[in-house]
Amino acid sequence: MARIPGYSDEELAVAIAAASSWRGVLRQLGLAGTSGNAIRALRSRADRVGADYEHFRGQRRWSDAQITEAVRVARKWSDVVERLDLQSDAALATVIGHAARIGLDVARLDVRSPALPRHAPTPQLRHLARAGALLAASWYSLCGWDVSWPLEPSRYDLLVNDGATVRRVQVKTTTVRVADSWKVYLSTAGRERKTYSAHEIDEFFVIDGDLNCYLIPLASVGGLQAIHLRAYESFRLPSAWRILGPAGAEAAAPRTLWPSSTEGVHVSQDEHAAQHHVPSPGEPSIPELEADQTEAPRPEEEIADALRAEPDARRGDSTHE
Repeated sequence: MARIPGYSDEELAVAIAAASSWRGVLRQLGLAGTSGNAIRALRSRADRVGADYEHFRGQRRWSDAQITEAVRVARKWSDVVERLDLQSDAALATVIGHAARIGLDVARLDVRSPALPRHAPTPQLRHLARAGALLAASWYSLCGWDVSWPLEPSRYDLLVNDGATVRRVQVKTTTVRVADSWKVYLSTAGRERKTYSAHEIDEFFVIDGDLNCYLIPLASVGGLQAIHLRAYESFRLPSAWRILGPAGAEAAAPRTLWPSSTEGVHVSQDEHAAQHHVPSPGEPSIPELEADQTEAPRPEEEIADALRAEPDARRGDSTHE
């Protein structure tokens, strides 16, 4: 047999009218229970007898009727908060959420004021290490490769897939200038620097302080803790901006990414074709084309110049570990 509650429907209605929360109703009825089950049982019985508890506000200092009136006369959300005599910054989110929950029409309060003019963001070289993996991923993506990110910390930063092979890529950046070359560390710091092995990665994607990119296979630098990029010009990648520029070179022949010999000679397919190309009548020669290309500054050179103008941008080692 079910336990007979120790209060009548009339007593419940009186307690609900006098309280502002379900715990308050329990206190009014002289019941000690504060569990969720006790409150659910109380609410279920109130619904069954048709008791009105719309005035409940829980731990809030304002009721549904008060917020409804505040929303009705307000012109903006700050007016609503002020009318409810709320002070904290968190109160606004609470009020907005409660208004949505009880179905108030707040469309006119959601109108945004015109945004104030803001300064355009300016790339800064000190953020290169932070952006390195994103820049590398963008380059592979522009080449049509699939890019994946390791779910957990790993010795490689990216997994790239050209449809036939998957490569593990470690991204390195540098803003360290030594004499006339950029110096990049191909090792991780700690009590002693640790180099990478063939069991961990396949290649390095390096970005220097001029935003030049290099794709260097591990086999070419295995065991080295740091290198000077001037000695690795053959591994420098073509500028994606130049390939995808308005000249319509988007359909350019794919370029090889690996050296064609153990000496590190890096010849792309389009360069090889250019060396053996015979111009047709009226077609400009290769030297003429090259002269035309050198007249206009490259976009990446302009950005690199802007980055170099940043004070003290190249002080210290910003190598991406």
